[in-house]
Amino acid sequence: MELDWFFINTGLMLAYGLQHSLLTTQKAVKILNSFLHEKLWNFFYSMVAVALLVVGFAFWQSSGVTIYALEGAWYWAMWGAFAFCVFMFFWCFKYTTSFWQWIGLAQLKSLITGKEGAAYYRVRTNGIKRYIRFPHHTFLALLFWCQPVMTLDTLWLAIFATVYTYIGTAHQDTRGRRLLGEQWIEYSKYTNLMHPSPVALWRDLTGKQREIVHAPERAF
Repeated sequence: MELDWFFINTGLMLAYGLQHSLLTTQKAVKILNSFLHEKLWNFFYSMVAVALLVVGFAFWQSSGVTIYALEGAWYWAMWGAFAFCVFMFFWCFKYTTSFWQWIGLAQLKSLITGKEGAAYYRVRTNGIKRYIRFPHHTFLALLFWCQPVMTLDTLWLAIFATVYTYIGTAHQDTRGRRLLGEQWIEYSKYTNLMHPSPVALWRDLTGKQREIVHAPERAF
């Protein structure tokens, strides 16, 4: 079996993953902020990510091996699952950082207008955030598995993306712990990164409430 597709696609995914991770390190942020306004960091980060996604789509190689191809009702059911994940990905921003802040446009608008926007990082415990700390990441990862036609290369993409999303989420969770301290640590005790916490579900079923340690609102 020709494996050129595997090495090319893996290289593309690694390139995206590395830039996505390296640009979030404290050192990289400090360097970028030395010649860019700090409010431009998210926008710059998003534009680099978009550029690499375009490169990835342009050079992605097909394996030529089909694992399954759904038909009939199963085909449309899978597309329905895909649409549900897309909807939930955007819906979850209702309970976390806004989508516009996530891609940096809100910060860009704030810089242009001189008006301060909402805090980017802060603990939120309403809605789905009562159980999952990063729900939009959950549905982003699931998107890769909702494929009506799965080939060997898209299966490898789904595996890689799921693992990377989890690692990236764990990294972001560490950042929340560093920025918010005890408030985030307490929040983490009864929630999970990317799937519902049994502790939180049991708390709601039994009516037991846990008091959140409230820090000054500045983040996550």
